[in-house]
This record gives sequence, C-alpha cells and structure tokens, in this order.
Amino acid sequence: CKICRISYLIIVFIIVAVNINAQNVKLSTDVTAVKYFKKAKKAIESKDLILSLEYAEKAIKRDPTFVQAYLLAAECSSFLQMCEKSCYYYTMAVKNDNTHYYKNYYFAAYQYMRCGKPDTAVLYFDRYFQYIPSQNAISSLVRNDYALCQWRMEQMKLPLNIALNNMGENINSE
Repeated sequence: CKICRISYLIIVFIIVAVNINAQNVKLSTDVTAVKYFKKAKKAIESKDLILSLEYAEKAIKRDPTFVQAYLLAAECSSFLQMCEKSCYYYTMAVKNDNTHYYKNYYFAAYQYMRCGKPDTAVLYFDRYFQYIPSQNAISSLVRNDYALCQWRMEQMKLPLNIALNNMGENINSE
C-alpha cells in the first residue's frame, strides 16, 4: 500500500539520520567540509532539503571521501525524487566507507530498487546479506524487496509482444 511505503521511507530516513550520527566515525579531516556538513544537518532539521543537499554537496566537493556527507546527500536526493543523484551518492558512500557499515548496503539496494535498477539493487542486497548472521535475522520486508528485484530482472528478460494497429486516419496518424 502507498501509505505503508511512504511511512517506510520516513522510517528509513530517520534511521539514516541516526546512523549518520551513530557511526562513531570521524567526520572529515577537512574543517571546511565539516562546517558544510553541520550546516547541511541544520538545514535538514529545518526541513529544507534543497539547502541541505547544497551544503552536503559542498562538503563532498571539499572532501570526496566524506561518507556521512554522501549519505546525507543521498537521502536528500531521494526525498527530492532525484533518483540518479541519490543512487550515485549511495554508491559513493559505500565505496568510500572503509568501516563497511553494513546498513549502507541496504540503503543503496533500496534506492536502486526504487529507481528501477533491480540488477544493481540485487548486488547491494547480496553485500548486505553477507553481514547478516542468519536468514532469520533478515526482515520479511527486506526479503520481499530482494525477491521483487529478482522477479523484475526475470521479467526484463522476457520479450514484449506488441501488436500495433492503425485505428484509422484520424487517430495517431500522420
């Protein structure tokens, strides 16, 4: 249901916001990048996603390895419905995260799934599953998302049979 998905996105957003603070990772060695990141967090607290994204991007420009800034930019982009940008920022967060914080793989997988890229989503889901001790520990929602991506990949392999019919010279005709 649509309300369930929206609620879920809000929960994921809150989790990411908490995780950005809770990773116990030094933010950045670049003082200016950290200042921009703090401004981005203030902007997001004011619910100004566009300004938050701008500051996060400035932080990234100053420090291209700034994982928390990538995560914040990814979430802002996601809520602003900028799929390509959000996927890129999640990819860069995972790429630059030398702590290999496993939930970032899930966030990347979910975003790629949302953006219609099930093949990339499956790769990130697989990386996420490597950090989960048992199948029982994986929520049914995550398992369902993974199964949906696999199904979408199979469906994309099937040919579409489309029969075009001219409906007459006044309909879709030149």
